[in-house]
This record gives sequence, C-alpha cells and structure tokens, in this order.
Amino acid sequence: DAARRLIGADLLPLTADRREERRWQLSAMLARVTGRLTLSLSTDADGAGNTVNPAHAVLEVFRQQQHNESLGYKKLHESLGEPCCAVPRPESSFGTRGVWLSAIAGGAHDYRNGIQLVRSAWPLLDAGLTAAIAREGDAFTAWHGLVTAAAGRLDPRESTTPISATSLELLSSCPLAWFYHYGLGLRPPDAQEYDSECWLSPLQRGSLLHSVYERLARDYKGRQAALLEDAARMAALAIADALLAEYRDEVIPPSLAVYETEAREIRASALAFLEGERKHAREGRTSWVDFELPFPRKASVRFPVGEGSIPVKGFIDRVDRTQDGRLVVIDYKTGSPGRYQKDKRAGPFNGGRHLQPAIYAAAAHQELIGEVARFEYRFPTERGENEDVRYDAAELAAAGGIVAGLMRHVEQGEFPPTTDVHDCTYCDYAPVCRASSDGRKTVSPRAAWAELHGESLEQYRDMIARRGGDA
Repeated sequence: DAARRLIGADLLPLTADRREERRWQLSAMLARVTGRLTLSLSTDADGAGNTVNPAHAVLEVFRQQQHNESLGYKKLHESLGEPCCAVPRPESSFGTRGVWLSAIAGGAHDYRNGIQLVRSAWPLLDAGLTAAIAREGDAFTAWHGLVTAAAGRLDPRESTTPISATSLELLSSCPLAWFYHYGLGLRPPDAQEYDSECWLSPLQRGSLLHSVYERLARDYKGRQAALLEDAARMAALAIADALLAEYRDEVIPPSLAVYETEAREIRASALAFLEGERKHAREGRTSWVDFELPFPRKASVRFPVGEGSIPVKGFIDRVDRTQDGRLVVIDYKTGSPGRYQKDKRAGPFNGGRHLQPAIYAAAAHQELIGEVARFEYRFPTERGENEDVRYDAAELAAAGGIVAGLMRHVEQGEFPPTTDVHDCTYCDYAPVCRASSDGRKTVSPRAAWAELHGESLEQYRDMIARRGGDA
C-alpha cells in the first residue's frame, strides 16, 4: 500500500478499497438470490496441523445472516458444528453400507472384524494403532522416548561441537522435545503470517532493543557518570530513532499508525534502560568492561560437569566489573520478568529451565580470566520495570549437579516427555505430541501421561528431583 500511495491511489486502489469493493460485490450478488443458497468449505489443515479458515466470503455471508458485523471465524466454526464424515456415527447409520462402516468405526457389533482386516492390509496404520495403545500404558517405551540406539551418541561431552545454554534448558524442560530438535533434526514449518496490526516480530524487536542498549553503553563506556546529564536522554532517543529508521528500511510497516505505536514503545524502552543505568551510576559500584561478547572467541569454552566438561557457545550482552575486581555478567530480557523469577521449590534455576546464568558465568570466567561475583537478568523496558533477577556465586556453582543429571538422558538414550503441561504451551513440537493451547489453558496428552506415571518410573527420578518433587 505504501508503494501504491507513492504511485497514486487514484490509479492503484489500496487494500482497504479493494476489500470494500469485494464486499459490495458479494452483497450485490446475495441480494439477487431468490431461492436457497448453499456454501461449502474445506476442512483442510496447514503444515502445522491447524484447521485452515474458509474464504472470507463465507464469513461475510455468516455475518449478514446473523446481522452482526463483529463476528469472527471462531463463532463461524461454533455455528457450523462438527463436519460430516465418510464413516457415520452408529446412531445415524442407515443401509447396509452404513451398518458395515459403523462396525468398523467401533459400533456395538463387529460383523466383519473390520479393524483387523484394515490393520492387516495397512501395516503403517497398524503400527500407528500399536503405538497409540502403547502410549496409554504405564511402561516407558519407544513410543514415550526410549531410544536405546541413541544412547551415548548425542552426549555433548564426547563432542567438539559447542552447544548453547538454550539446548541444555530444553533438555531440562522436556528431554523428548530436545531429542526431536537435536537428535532427529526436526524443525517446525515456517508458517509466518502477515499481521496488519504488527510491525516487528518478537525476535526483531528484541534485536533492535539490544542494539539500542549496546550503542548507548559503548558511547558512555568509561564515563558512566555522564549518564546523569540531560544530554544522555537526547542521546538515548537519537540512538533509538536511528535504529528505527534502519529497521523501517528493511521491514516495511503495515501502516503509519502501527509503526508509530511500536516506535513509541521502543523509545520508551530506551529511556527505561537509561533510567536503570542512571541508578547504577549513582551507586557507582561497577564499571562497564565489555559488550556483545561472543564465546568461544579463540579457545574452547567448556562448562565443568563432574569429571568431564561440555563445550558451550553463546553471546553475553554485557560484562561489568565490581570495585574489588570481580565480574558481573548481565543479560538483557525484553519481555516480562515473571517467568524468570526464582521458585523456592524448583530452586534458583527453575528445575534446570534457566541454566543460562551458570553457562554464561563460566564463559566470562574463562574468556576474561576473572572471578565472577554474580549473574543478572535485567529487564530494561516499561513492561519489565527495570527489574533484575540475580544469581550469586554460590547459586551459580550449584548448576553443575543439574547438568550432570541431564547427561543421564543422553547416556541412556532415555528422552521422556515433561511432567509439566506448561512446558508444552509454546513448544515447537506441540503438534507432534497432540498438545494444544487456547492462550489460557494448555492440554498435552503426553504431559498428562508423564504426570500420572512419572513417580513410578526410574526415567523420571532426576526430573522430579530437580523440580522440587520427591524422587
């Protein structure tokens, strides 16, 4: 639309104009109908298994029928009910074909032993039914994540390829999801959809804000006291505006209103970061050392685990130095601090889901040759309210035992699904496990099975223990 405006809206109609014209044409066509009109729609699914919505024209007809222009696809699907099926329900069967199909579908009488006939004719279907039955049992099997052929083959201690803290956190969160990603190399389909109400994706937004924080810190390195001057506020806004212009050239906003809304939030986050750093400057307890520190830079960086170690990689947002010469490792988070708060029952690392502090502290110690005093998650945005979550040296040292427990999964080739359904809410592999979420409640058959049977299975001993339960 931005390009069309430049050429001339009178020559090339905009999206809103074309949409309104189609609506008018549809309304005119419906007005000419004198009899009964029947519309059909597909119940197909996309690559992620989600039901595809019908054409917008169907929704428009539904709105006109209900005399309510605000109705959406959810109400349309609720109104339509369940789709028809080639195999009718037993109570609705009629004729010889219907009775036979009803028997196959699990009716009261299995006249032809249809299930066995179909299973013998279709080996892959038979294997699927066998797996479905096994998944409902109380034993830990290959259909729950027992992969004996993978035992030891994925052990990062035996590899020279470094892994990220995110990988270890996923292994702790759900070993089965970790095996899908790092063992089988499965990746979700790229199904990005155009959103007329959003400019930057969460990843792009986070990257932009990290750049704002880095540029401002680099500009004031060695003169943190100058952050207290009025000029620092103008400098922070100028950096934010410069980066906004760069991103706008790369990612065209859907509208000026959407851009201005997100730009205001970016500028507000830049000022929130400034206010947080002014507080630290007044205290004068630390000085800035390095920014955007990748590791390993030269030699391998390894995280100690028992008698061995794991090669690790990552990107440290910032390192400060205290007055006594120790290091403070800092990681910026642009979301809500809620999920990073410490849980007394699950421990400071939330049962291993937040291992980044320990991994990054070990990396800073090896790369910068210094003792680490603490790690800090900082939330320098309006939403984060400049909160921070800190890990002292004693807490950081305790992570080695958690990682050692995680290594038993790769040693034994045992990758059980999580016992916590909340781990499934934003999981890339939710469709594989038949998990679903409506934004308020998540349903996961595998997590439910794990919660029911986990306490009686040896494969869950470490997971339950590190999450604060009884092993």
